[in-house]
Amino acid sequence: MSPVKYLITEGANGDNILVAGTTQDGDAYVRSVAPTAPRWDDIKSYLENTREEDTDGDLVLRMVDAGELLLNGITKLSERVMLRGESIYFDGDLLDNSLSKHIVRMVQSGDDNYKGFVRFLENLATNPSRKARRQLFTWINDRKFTITEDGMFMAYKGVQNHPDNLSISSGVETVWVNGVAHTGHIPNPIGATIEMARSNVDDDTHRGCSTGLHAGTHRYADNFGRKLLYVVINPRDVVSVPKDSAFEKLRVCRYTVVDYAKGQIEDTTYQGSNTWNPDLEDESAQCGDCGSSIEESANVDGLCDDCRYNEDDYYSE
Repeated sequence: MSPVKYLITEGANGDNILVAGTTQDGDAYVRSVAPTAPRWDDIKSYLENTREEDTDGDLVLRMVDAGELLLNGITKLSERVMLRGESIYFDGDLLDNSLSKHIVRMVQSGDDNYKGFVRFLENLATNPSRKARRQLFTWINDRKFTITEDGMFMAYKGVQNHPDNLSISSGVETVWVNGVAHTGHIPNPIGATIEMARSNVDDDTHRGCSTGLHAGTHRYADNFGRKLLYVVINPRDVVSVPKDSAFEKLRVCRYTVVDYAKGQIEDTTYQGSNTWNPDLEDESAQCGDCGSSIEESANVDGLCDDCRYNEDDYYSE
């Protein structure tokens, strides 16, 4: 972090701020910030309320440049995504939804995490189903959503109390888990990619329980499963958003299991695991099902032996 030097001068239309700093890459810059700049108040407040030795040259430059982007009109955020004023365009078409507004706010605030949301738009554009693209936009508009840096989105999956995290429902279609074929109840080991042929996933939104890989909101998955997993989904792989369950679940053809989940992720950008690791529970841990005490050595999935190996529970619907 390199400190910033600044000078506030009085002008005809108000105070101007002259800032000089250096980025982490060693690039020196000088900027003049007029009182009409969109982030003038933020920049002035930051400089006046931060000790010079504690100022961040990269942060100030992002605030200055973010304001200039909005003031100067058209800026390409990627090859296909453009910021014009305070509107987002994708391939020249105006986007007016919660996602586009969120991207504008991130750019305005100098938050570089906007790049993940831009990549989300580009990933979504590769989804072959126009209907699925439209449904997913509706899905993220109606609720909180969390995007990864590479443009995927986080969802939740409820599974059985089984060491292999078996799916609640079973089917006859082939599902691949890290390239290994399965039918029936599907294992969901941490880190695995689960996929099935897109043509076998039901794209009819009017059918609730049907073929496909399912994930959904925290509320939906937490009510549906006995254990809860974080999964990451490429918007390209969404096939349908069924109307049942208040549009809270998704049918997809592929997802990756991230980790065991404990609670809902509140941040809009996912930057790493804030999940529960069952292997790290202490000796006073309790079974996640019946509540009985379990020893650290037995605590491989947060369950006691009786609950972990209850055959009826393994294969319950």
